This record gives sequence, C-alpha cells and structure tokens, in this order.
Amino acid sequence: MAARLAPPLAIDAEAVAHRLRSEDADPTVVVDVRPAAEFAAACPEGAINVSMPFDVESLHRILAAAAEATDSGDNGEALVVFVGDGGAASEAEASFRRLWSEQSVGVDYVTVGVCEGSVSDVARCLA
Repeated sequence: MAARLAPPLAIDAEAVAHRLRSEDADPTVVVDVRPAAEFAAACPEGAINVSMPFDVESLHRILAAAAEATDSGDNGEALVVFVGDGGAASEAEASFRRLWSEQSVGVDYVTVGVCEGSVSDVARCLA
C-alpha cells in the first residue's frame, strides 16, 4: 500500500539553503529539474538531476537518496525539493506524485517541496 504524500510545500532558494546548512533540520534532497546537458556544476553537493518527462528510474533514484539521507527513516523525514524554472519544478513534483501512487511506494519518511527558480540560486545562497 502506498504511503500518502502531503501537499507539496512551497519553498524558496534561501530556505532550501538554510535547510542544507542546518544540522538541526531533517535531511534535504535537492532535485534539479532541467535538461541533463544543462546540469550545473554549481549545484549543492548530492543534488540529483532529472529531466522531463519524469520516469520510474528518476523516482527510484530520488527515493534511494532519501533513504540514504535518513537511514531509511531512522533519522527523520527527508524533504525532497524539486527546483526548476518556468513550472518545471511543479511539473516534476506532479509526475513524482503520480508515479509514487502508481508504484505503490510504501515509504513514509518523505515530504515534498517545490522551489521555483534554479539550483544555481540555491548554490548562491549557500556561498
């Protein structure tokens, strides 16, 4: 049975950077949504690149990163933040949610967020 996902959180680049810096925050997995050829070298460490259309392989890569970041939920919930311009982040989040349901994902330690902008904005906030 699939675990239910709460509605996505709207989060800005500064808040994402704050979560990445904070030792008290639950783990954060940054998902950079854009064509792979444009994947920025200035991404936060551990960022995952996904291109649209979003596929099952992308879902499993993101879930693996969340499991690793939280030790399969033993260390809190992972915030999976989709970062992209022009609606790409929202589109990827909707695809993630659809595949989550279709694949009957039984993971209960993932929260989803959407950050409209670029991962370069997050990297600048980290600097």
